Amino acid sequence: MSTINKSQFWQDHITAWQGSGLSQAAYCKQHEIKFHNFAYWRNRLSPAKEPSAKL
Repeated sequence: MSTINKSQFWQDHITAWQGSGLSQAAYCKQHEIKFHNFAYWRNRLSPAKEPSAKL
């Protein structure tokens, strides 16, 4: 599976999880995917966070 296909696979699962109302762990168990892989891709595909401005 190419990186693009992996990214799409995990993005689809992340979107489905967000609409499922389940916890991350419950969603992963229900779909038989490893929680640590889900968490890795959720973090990798999340928008970059802006560093907070220091005064």
